[in-house]
Amino acid sequence: MGSKKRTSNLVAEANEVVGVEEENAVTNPIKKKMKKGKEKSGDRADGDVPTASNPSAGTNSIKSMERKKERKTVDKLRRHGASDADAQENPIMNLDSKVNETRGQMVASSGNALPAFHIDVFKDLASADASLREAAVERLVAELQEVHRAYEGNKELFESGLKLEAEKDDGLKDCAPSVRYAIRRLVRGTSSSRECARQGFALGLTLLICTISSIKVDSLLKLIVETLEVSASMKGEEVRDCLLGRLFSYGALARSGRLNELCVSDPNTPIIKEFVSVLLTLSTKKSYLPEPAVTVILELAEKMQVEHVLNHILEAPGLSEWFNDAVGAGNPDALLLALKVREKVSVDSLNIGNILPYPFSPTRFFSSDHLTLLTQCWKNSTSCQPRVHSVWPVMVNMILPHLALDVLLLLLPRLPASLVPVVLSYKLVQGLMDILSTKDSWLFKVAHHFFKGLSDWVGDDDVRRVAVIVALQKHSNGKFDFITKTKTVKALLADFKTESGCMLFIQNLMNLFVDEGNASDEPSDQSQTTDDNSEMGSLEDKDSGVMGISDSLKSWIVESMPSILKSLKLEPEEKFRVQKEILKFLAVQGLFSASLGSEVTSFELHEKFRWPKAATSSAICKMCIEQMQSLLASVQKMDVSPVLLQSSEFSDLGSFFMQFLSTLRSIPSVSLFRVLSDEDEEAYQKLQTMEASLYKQERRGGPEDFMYKYHALRYLLIQLLLQLLLHPAEFTEPVSEIIICCKKAFVLSDVLESGEDVSDSDVLWMDVLVDTLVSLLPQSSAPIRSAVEEVFRCFSYNVTHDGLLQMLRIIKRDLKPARHREADSDDEDDDDLLDIEEDEDDDTDEAQTVETGESEEQTDDSEAVVEGDKESPEESDESDDGMDDDAMFKMDTYLAQIFKEKKNQAGGETAQSQLVLFKLRVLSLLEIYLRRPHVLTIYSYLARAFVNPQTTEISEQLGQRIWGILNKKIVKSKEYPKGADVDNVLLVKLLERNLKLASRPFKKKKSSAADQSKKKQSAAWKRHKMLGSLAQDSTFWILKVIDASNFSEDERNSVFHAVKNLLTGYFCSKKCPIKSGFVREVFRRRPWIAHNLFEFLVDQCSSSKLEFRRVEALELVIEVLKSMISSTGSDNKAAKKMLKTQGIQKLSVLIKELVTNMPEKQSRQADVRKFCGKVFQTISANNLTKAFLKELMPEAQTACESHLGELFLNFKNGVQQQKVKDSA
Repeated sequence: MGSKKRTSNLVAEANEVVGVEEENAVTNPIKKKMKKGKEKSGDRADGDVPTASNPSAGTNSIKSMERKKERKTVDKLRRHGASDADAQENPIMNLDSKVNETRGQMVASSGNALPAFHIDVFKDLASADASLREAAVERLVAELQEVHRAYEGNKELFESGLKLEAEKDDGLKDCAPSVRYAIRRLVRGTSSSRECARQGFALGLTLLICTISSIKVDSLLKLIVETLEVSASMKGEEVRDCLLGRLFSYGALARSGRLNELCVSDPNTPIIKEFVSVLLTLSTKKSYLPEPAVTVILELAEKMQVEHVLNHILEAPGLSEWFNDAVGAGNPDALLLALKVREKVSVDSLNIGNILPYPFSPTRFFSSDHLTLLTQCWKNSTSCQPRVHSVWPVMVNMILPHLALDVLLLLLPRLPASLVPVVLSYKLVQGLMDILSTKDSWLFKVAHHFFKGLSDWVGDDDVRRVAVIVALQKHSNGKFDFITKTKTVKALLADFKTESGCMLFIQNLMNLFVDEGNASDEPSDQSQTTDDNSEMGSLEDKDSGVMGISDSLKSWIVESMPSILKSLKLEPEEKFRVQKEILKFLAVQGLFSASLGSEVTSFELHEKFRWPKAATSSAICKMCIEQMQSLLASVQKMDVSPVLLQSSEFSDLGSFFMQFLSTLRSIPSVSLFRVLSDEDEEAYQKLQTMEASLYKQERRGGPEDFMYKYHALRYLLIQLLLQLLLHPAEFTEPVSEIIICCKKAFVLSDVLESGEDVSDSDVLWMDVLVDTLVSLLPQSSAPIRSAVEEVFRCFSYNVTHDGLLQMLRIIKRDLKPARHREADSDDEDDDDLLDIEEDEDDDTDEAQTVETGESEEQTDDSEAVVEGDKESPEESDESDDGMDDDAMFKMDTYLAQIFKEKKNQAGGETAQSQLVLFKLRVLSLLEIYLRRPHVLTIYSYLARAFVNPQTTEISEQLGQRIWGILNKKIVKSKEYPKGADVDNVLLVKLLERNLKLASRPFKKKKSSAADQSKKKQSAAWKRHKMLGSLAQDSTFWILKVIDASNFSEDERNSVFHAVKNLLTGYFCSKKCPIKSGFVREVFRRRPWIAHNLFEFLVDQCSSSKLEFRRVEALELVIEVLKSMISSTGSDNKAAKKMLKTQGIQKLSVLIKELVTNMPEKQSRQADVRKFCGKVFQTISANNLTKAFLKELMPEAQTACESHLGELFLNFKNGVQQQKVKDSA
């Protein structure tokens, strides 16, 4: 026991010495002699000195004898350490290490492996070496984190252990004792003038506050004031050290980010205002404090959101008065705070007072009146000499660039456009890009103001516009908008309105592209730019003036030329001339090169063509070709009347391009940019010849549809020619097949004009054309696809049924066949629902779950929705198996390529994405064909593809596209199949399948809830609703088609049978999702179905075992009765006859069943009464009351009187009154 007591006293005495010595080092940097009595009273009053006694008992509770023993122990330690050189140099550090050693021994003896906090870490916080300070801070924070985590896990163990100091009511009770001690010691350390103690202790305090969230901000503010309070007894340097310590502590709190977090979590917190107010009060203590205090406030403001700055910092107590007094007192620090806060919030505030003009603008701020008002502020800012006050850099950033750009704006009205390249020089453009790429400065707004003035100066002057665009893009390598994240150049490009302006722009870009006069006046030394960010504009070509323009600038030139045509509104002839110039430039630079020099003169065209001295890269050539394709595609989309096509004044850009191409190829010193193979050269010549023939045929005139066909074929040939140059050896076969189809088009035209019958051979070429057009869709550019769609649109009336099936099979195909689908697929229930007959005897798990019972063999063999008889070879998927390899590959070459590619790739992901893209493009052709015959066939294939779960699993976009076509283009379209185009058998099968789909319940997988995520379940439910919605809308559409068709009696009976099956499932199954509203809508739209099923419906209601179904179905019976009454002509007579013969008897049975088995729920009772009232009203209106009462049994009448009351009595009394009238 004695040993433990001595150890405890040793630790306590060592801690006391540490605290005293540190306090002396902090508060007495210059050694002074103090009175002995004061020193003793100071030691007794110091609450921060740790003791070994109970923490709850104060320092006064220690007995004097015990205190003497502790002092003797400390003396022994000092004498023992006197021989140690290190101890002589730094006794405090030595004592810290012994305290750590003693604490470690006590922790080990206690048996609890608690993390240790080594207080000797404080010794390096004052080091002049920044790396040592940072390492000490990292160690300090890491150890305190471990201690605090252990403390949160077991607070009682820490509270009962060794204390580093006496407990204090400082609001830090949620922190571990070591953390509390460290916070107080760090706060005290910020007031030490020893070496770099303020920096090190402030850094440690910053990281500790940021890391341990249990440290309360309000408690810390209170602790800083109490620990570093200036008393009346302090003098000189003591006061300075305490004030600077408070400043550094507040700075640590501001930099920690805790105040910002507090403001975000509690927008109404008063702590931010209190913090700002305390700093303002501190700034008034000494003349050297205002500027650093304002700096701390600004650091806090930079971390906060704008609204928090407005609501907290600017609303701090005393701040408004401080600003109001700033002008009279000449306070430069208030001016600094006002300027930086205004820059941050960009909002005028009355709290800032008159130190800033209201409303604020740089022009008003630098006005003579306002600058005179701030004269005293400028004078007082010299108090910090030789250092420059922080307000001056802010002023310089405002005034110099702003004035420089203002001077430029003043010069612009007097500046000729020819001098724009001089004004918008390389360095100015680079500087503006640097400014606009960073938004956190005054200059950002100044630069925006400059460009607004520059845009106003340009106005409608195309010469100025061209000069500005070229200057900006030339000095930014074509990336001015990209680097500055603005739309400056784009807005200037969109404002071209005249032919002359466009021509000037094109000419300037051509000169820039061929590097004519592009030698830059700027030095190649990039170090003279405004800052490091200016190199962003030059990218890989810093010495652009020496090496020529870069590919990035060339690519901008190639892209921007055609872009001016998008919003250009000119007369057709003017626009054609602009298009010609653009097309010539793209063709010359993209397709050809000069073998002798860089200039070639064409005597035939009377024009000189130029190329850059350095060879144009293949990427730029490719871009030129792609831009030509896009330009020709946009021209083709223009509406051209047949009269205009035959007109000699019609200017055809495609024909001009082909002639221009032929002329350039005839020049000996000009050659294509790549050498063509023999096959490609032959295809090239065929395309040129066929295009010329089609152009002559088009101009010759003839039937309107043939003129459009020739025009569409011509532009497809031109696109293929460019594609042939872009991708050699890839389009030779499609070109040869298109040429054959064009020749057949000539033959068909001659046959139709002669009035002869079209032979089968003249029609079969359409299948070849469709196959060729489809084969061009994958891996082709948008202009090629646009040309293909135009040709298909012109020939869509000639597409055969085989050609249509060829496209539909592409939509149907999957890389992963149905039999290979995973067994755990969430949507396997939907697979081929529209194709499969349900096997009622199948007891497999799939049949029970889905109610469709498809087996793998059934799924694989049912490829079409309802293609009629299975024996039909062209409509059964088994017909594919009968094809030889050549026929199969000719039918869909690209599909074969995809399947082959899938085998060569792991997982087949690339092939799958290509197939999805292919299907999307084929769907575009099918949309064009929708107004043609065979819409039912298209619907059946698309519906089956949509129901197939793989469609949405592979690509949600593909599923949505098919849904859009089915829902908007077919089902809800005003046009629908009529007459001979309708296959009645197919219609009935489609109706049966859609009714089956609509009545299928939603089934969850039998896996556990943990296996299925909420997202998966939500997606499955969403898909189920979409399928149900499609089935219901399709049912309405099919019934509309049936109603307009000439159906036989047997075929109508098939319709009745399908609806009967739906109603049977509705009445017999609780899980049937069919809503009565859907069936009621069917009856409302097609009364003939309702009349035929009236007796069946009433019987089902009478015999149904499900009470809620019976009550729901009463609405259906009411709908049928309404349709009977509202029908006219023969339908009305038939309905009344049916009601009189069978209807009354059936209704009497139903009412008897209802009133004798009245539902318990009041809502259902109300529905029954409502139904009976409607029935009584209908019977009375048709004078069938007497017959009805005769059919209604006496016990049923008694039940009616009991449950229906006056409703039935009034109905019955009506008969008696009628009898009285009849007898009278």
